[in-house]
Amino acid sequence: MKQLSLAKRIENYLKKCGTFVHKGKLEELAKSATYIKKGKVCHYLAENCDRRCREMVQGKKSDGTPCPITLERREVGNSVEYRYKQNTKPKPLMVEKDGVMVMYN
Repeated sequence: MKQLSLAKRIENYLKKCGTFVHKGKLEELAKSATYIKKGKVCHYLAENCDRRCREMVQGKKSDGTPCPITLERREVGNSVEYRYKQNTKPKPLMVEKDGVMVMYN
């Protein structure tokens, strides 16, 4: 059985909540989530959650490849809250790499 990626878990949780959620709650969600690496069960770190949320707000992964923008971000004092963007339809993203147009779904 294939496990959900951390980004998809965050997205599903925010869809279910429907309102802005403090990043601390999302970090707790990430820490409780597990994944398999080289046959061992591992836990995500809070930094993984922060990175995935930032990618889903900016529309660009840390390696430079595009991803759909599915989250909204708002700053409250010194903290950050995220909310799932309603009615987002992922568009095929086209990027030029080495003179060739590459489509990401």
